[in-house]
Amino acid sequence: MIDHSADSPATTDGAVPQAAFRSVMSGFVTGVCVATTRAGDGAPSGLTVNSFTSVSLEPPLVSVCIDLRSRTLTDFRDCGSFAINILASDQRDLARACAVRTMDWDALALTVWETGAPVLTGAL
Repeated sequence: MIDHSADSPATTDGAVPQAAFRSVMSGFVTGVCVATTRAGDGAPSGLTVNSFTSVSLEPPLVSVCIDLRSRTLTDFRDCGSFAINILASDQRDLARACAVRTMDWDALALTVWETGAPVLTGAL
């Protein structure tokens, strides 16, 4: 058995410091999406996510992980529809714009699907 404990960033209680965790996770390549929906007043709502995956083709199901403390969670729960906007590599600025607490939705080009979900123009 090989002892890697000297290489481990974990503390003596087994916890991984936040900085070490962030450093490791930032090296994991993943796609970036913007999940969009409507707030109770009809205004667009959404957030940048990288935890998105296909669950089933029949019926078409996806999984998106949203923190329970997210300002948008109630909107997603209450709206009944949402869109996943898959971003291209040249859309980093769009991902950053959607990752802030006070998004300027008027500055973003949107269309609205028949479901009512806002869709970012140019998303894949």
